[in-house]
Amino acid sequence: MNYLLYLVTIFALAAMQTAGWSLVVGLCGIPALNGGLLVGVGAYVYALLATTLTPAVALGSAIAAGLVAGWLTGLLAYRLSSEWLVLGTLAIQLAGTTIIANLDGVTGGLYGITAIPRPSFSGRVMTNANFALLALAAAVVALGVVRLWYTSPFARALRAGRDTPADVVHLGRSLSEMRRAAFACAGAVLAPAGALAAAHATYIDPSTGDLSVSIALVAAVVLGGSGRLSGALAGAAVITLLPELLRFSPLAAAPAAAVQQAIFGVLLVACIRWKPNGLLGEHSYGFVGAR
Repeated sequence: MNYLLYLVTIFALAAMQTAGWSLVVGLCGIPALNGGLLVGVGAYVYALLATTLTPAVALGSAIAAGLVAGWLTGLLAYRLSSEWLVLGTLAIQLAGTTIIANLDGVTGGLYGITAIPRPSFSGRVMTNANFALLALAAAVVALGVVRLWYTSPFARALRAGRDTPADVVHLGRSLSEMRRAAFACAGAVLAPAGALAAAHATYIDPSTGDLSVSIALVAAVVLGGSGRLSGALAGAAVITLLPELLRFSPLAAAPAAAVQQAIFGVLLVACIRWKPNGLLGEHSYGFVGAR
């Protein structure tokens, strides 16, 4: 039973992360590589504040921090485009992870932060079952908000900027401002997912939001299908359930991280060859055009 609750929890959190990041990768067409850092920002803000403030305030602060961090990342869209914007997000990811790993007095450095409190219910710390329900509720709210964004004129403008950027510019819309808003919205979804992940594990370290997390997020969105919320959910299922299925295979004795990366690589190559739109995607994956 505890294992099933664990699967439900990690799937709900993964669904939040992939749905949020699909705003950038899917709607904007930017394979940005700093999603893991936004997850880490939410995790560390929650971990640092939950010991002195209520978990609800700490979670709200994590959402605000994610929104600001996403908006700051989006400032790159004003100066950079296409492949350079991808490299810029990679630089932010690497720099952010390095800073977290070296701020020993604040983040605990490489040792991380332990004994992170879980949210309480009626004065009692949440059980695994209650936390799974909390994660599901948070995922439903986050997915509902993302769906509203997907069906809004804002999403249509992002799709137009992805497919025909020159036409959008000629209509007087600023692609850089639209992308900055998309990064901010994505950060506001990824950060609470990171905060809840920190509360669930009660421990975080720099690997909580490192480059491997960013790569897994992009892979999940691309595999599931860019540009559709259903594709993000399919990608979340792949990155959540695939490693668990490996536990029951002959590959279980191999290093889990290495096997997972190898399988992601094979799936990406297969997807590019036979399903260029992803499992449930609406368009072929590619770099964004010029501003």
